[in-house]
Amino acid sequence: MKFDLKKTLTWILIIFVIYAILTSPTESADVVRSIWSIIFNGIQSVATFFDRIITP
Repeated sequence: MKFDLKKTLTWILIIFVIYAILTSPTESADVVRSIWSIIFNGIQSVATFFDRIITP
C-alpha cells in the first residue's frame, strides 16, 4: 500500500476546516467574508484597469 501525501494533507485540511466551523462559526464566517472581499476587490480592480485602458 502506497502512502499518498497529497491525499492525506487534503483530508487533514478538510477535517480542520470542519472543526474550525463547528467550534467557532462566527470567526469562520468572518474569515470567509474577508476572503470573499479580497477576491471581489481584486476582480473589481482588474476590471477598472481594463476599463481605463479601453476608455479614451
